[in-house]
This record gives sequence, structure tokens and C-alpha cells, in this order.
Amino acid sequence: MSVLVAAMWGIPHVSRACSCLPPEPPQAAFEQAAAVFVGEASVVVKEVGGDDTLGRNRYEFDVLGFWKGDPPRRVALTSAASSAACGRSFEIGQVYLVYASAGPDGELVDHLCSRTRLRASADEDLEVLGPWQVHGKEAPPTEPSDREPPRIEPPPPADPPATEPPPKQGCTVAAPPPVAVALPLLLAAFRRRRRA
Repeated sequence: MSVLVAAMWGIPHVSRACSCLPPEPPQAAFEQAAAVFVGEASVVVKEVGGDDTLGRNRYEFDVLGFWKGDPPRRVALTSAASSAACGRSFEIGQVYLVYASAGPDGELVDHLCSRTRLRASADEDLEVLGPWQVHGKEAPPTEPSDREPPRIEPPPPADPPATEPPPKQGCTVAAPPPVAVALPLLLAAFRRRRRA
């Protein structure tokens, strides 16, 4: 029996990573977000523990302007520390257009499947969102540039999977590998045969 367990353990396991659908268009992403702002990533603090065994990163942003959520001048946002858990890494000193969601405790969170992107490549979004607010004042309109190509919608899938409908948005996690389900059944059958 120990040989069987060792053999099953030696079978390569498929690791699962974050899998996202293409991001929503700017207007739909805006409507689904709890806060939408432009900010410079200024601080990162790595947090360990809680429900997320991989840990989380807490980022602070200096808010330059916003469209939704009225964030303070410096706002905190968390994301999973690992990209395998759909965590997003922000580079300190870079300016981002952030589409943040509200976490279970009301804190702002972000993930790889959101429409968040560098400000320098967000011309389509800025054109749709229009002028931003700066704590009670409207910012001057931004001029669009040719830095970002027009959005091209992917073709519809030929045959959608029959087992489950695709998620509406966000991250998806695949089912456990068949070996993990089959191993306990094989061990139970093996034990029954030995006893008989």
C-alpha cells in the first residue's frame, strides 16, 4: 500500500493560477467598482495571515483625482501577495488608474482581473470617464493620445463549456485534479479487497 501512495504522490500535479476573463469596458468597470481614482503608489506593506494563507500586500496611494468613491488624499488598498491568487503588484512611484472593489470589511481591494492599469496606458478609460474630481474641484480635461490602441473585442467562443457557465467577472479557480478525487476511492477499494 505504501508503494501505491508513493506512486500516486510522484505523479506530477497541475498547479492552478489566476485565470481572468478580458476586463470589462471602462463604463461597465466604473459601474461595478466601489472607487475609481488616479493615484501614485507610494507605500507597500506586506501582511501575512488572516484567511489568505499566501498573505496580502497593503498599498498606499497619493490620490491625484477621482471619479467615484471620494477617497482621501492618501488611500489604502490591499491585494493578494501572489499573482497565483490574482494579486496585483503595484510599482512604487508609478501612477495608476485604479478600479477598486470593496472588501468584506469595506476596505478597498484590487486584483489582476480588474481594469486597473498604468495611467500612461489608460487613454481609452480617461476619455470615457471624463474630467476627474480633486476633493471638491473638477480637474481640467485630459487630452487623449495615441498611446493605447483601440479596444478590440475577442471573438465569441466556438463551444462554451457544458459543465458550468462562465463567471461574470473576476478570478476563477479550477476544480481539484482528478487524482485527488480518485486516490481516496482507490485506497478504500484496496482496503476492502485486503479484508475480504
